Amino acid sequence: SLCVLLVTMAEMRAIHAAAPTFWASRNTTVAWPAAADTSRFVPAKFASGGLANQAFGGVAAQGKGGVASVGVGDVELKVHGNVALQPEVGPWSGAPLDEDGAVPEYVMESPAPAGRRWGNSLVLGAPELGESIDEARRLLDALQVELARQELAQAARGCRDGGFQQAEAECYVLLGKAAEVRIDFSVAFDWYRLAMSVYERSGDAAGYSDCCGFIAYMHFMQGDIDGAERSISWGLARDEGENDRIRIAAGNRRLGVIAEMKKDLEDASERFEKAGKIEQQIGDLHSYSRTLNHLARIARIQANFEDAEKYLEESLVIKEELDDQPGLASGYHEMGNLFLNGKRFEEARQSYEEALKIEVALRDIPGIAVTQAQLGLVNRQLLAFDISYESLAIARHLMRKLKSPNIVAVDAIIDDVYSMVSETQLGDIEAEIDSFLRSVLGE
Repeated sequence: SLCVLLVTMAEMRAIHAAAPTFWASRNTTVAWPAAADTSRFVPAKFASGGLANQAFGGVAAQGKGGVASVGVGDVELKVHGNVALQPEVGPWSGAPLDEDGAVPEYVMESPAPAGRRWGNSLVLGAPELGESIDEARRLLDALQVELARQELAQAARGCRDGGFQQAEAECYVLLGKAAEVRIDFSVAFDWYRLAMSVYERSGDAAGYSDCCGFIAYMHFMQGDIDGAERSISWGLARDEGENDRIRIAAGNRRLGVIAEMKKDLEDASERFEKAGKIEQQIGDLHSYSRTLNHLARIARIQANFEDAEKYLEESLVIKEELDDQPGLASGYHEMGNLFLNGKRFEEARQSYEEALKIEVALRDIPGIAVTQAQLGLVNRQLLAFDISYESLAIARHLMRKLKSPNIVAVDAIIDDVYSMVSETQLGDIEAEIDSFLRSVLGE
C-alpha cells in the first residue's frame, strides 16, 4: 500500500533536527593552534605537483605566504612569500620574515621549533648528516614518506654514534611526522616519546616542550582530553621557566581548548585572553588571529553572537593580509558554525564551502573531515539530502581513518539522511564519494 505524508518545510526541518552539539564546532577535533606555513616540512608555495599534506601539531609563529609542496618526483621549490627556506636566510625552516625579508624579533627570541631545525646547525663538523636531515624534510614535503624514513633512520644512527643529541632528536621528531602523514598515531607516539627523552637528557627545554605538544595532539585527536592536558601542562611549565613567550602563548591557547571541552568557559576565556595579550605584545599576528577564533567560539557558545562575528571578522582580515590559507580555512569554518547556530543556513553552507576549498588544497585531512560533517548538517537543514549524505559519508570515512571519537555522532545521523536519498541517485553519489576520497588520500 502507498502512504503519503504531507508536511510543511518547517515540520520537515523539525523532523531532521541538527546532530548532537558534540561536533557542532570544528574545535572538537582540529582547533589545535597550529597550521599555516611553519607547520609544514618545507614551506614553499606551489612547488612541483601542487600542495602538500600539512604536518600536525605545529608550535610556533606562522610565516606569510608559502605553503608546502606535494608531488611524487623531485621537489622543485618555487618560493612566493616571506618564509625562510635556507639556513643563511632564517633561523629555522619556515621561519616567518617581515616585508623586508628580516626575521622578526619575537622569532629570534625563541628557540627554533623541533622538526624545523636546520640540519647543519645541529651537526657542526658533519655536514653530510645535516644535509641528510634537511633532505628528509624535503622528501616528507613531497610525500615520499618511505624514502624520508630511510634517510632519517640512517641519519639518526649517524647522529647517535657521533654524539649529536639534538640532531638525533630532530630525526626522531621527523620520523614521528612521517608516521602522522601515514595516519599511524601509535608509531608517532613512540617516536615523539623517544625524541622527548633525548631532549630531556640534553637539557633542551624547547625541544622537550615541542614534543609535549606533539604528544598532546595525539591524545587530543584520539579523545584523551586528560592525557592532552597533562602533556601540555608539562611543556608549559618548562616554557614559563624559560620565559619562552611564543610557547607560553601556545600552551595557554591549547589549555583554553581543553577547558572549553570540559565546559569551563571562564577558564577557557582567561587562557585565550592571556595568549592573545602575549601575541599582540610580541607582534605574532598569525597566532593572534587564531586566538580570535577561539574567543569567537566562546562568545558563540555564550550566545553573544554579535561579539563572535566581530572576533571572526577581525581574524579573517588579519589572515587575508598575511595570506594565511590554513587560518582562513579555520576562520571560514568557525563563521559557518556561527551562522549554523543562528539558523542562517545558506550563509553557513557558503562559509563551510570556502573552508573546504582551502582544506582540500592543503590536504588538511582532519579539517576536511569536520567541514564535510558540518556540510552534511547544513545541507540536511536545506533539505539537500543527496549532498548531505555525500558529505557525511566522506566525513565518516576520514574520521575512521583518523580514529576520531566524533565518528559516533556521524553514525548517529547518516542512516536517517541515507533514507531520504533516492535510489536512482545513489550510484552517482557513491562514485563522487570514491573520487573525492581518492583525490585527498592519494589512494
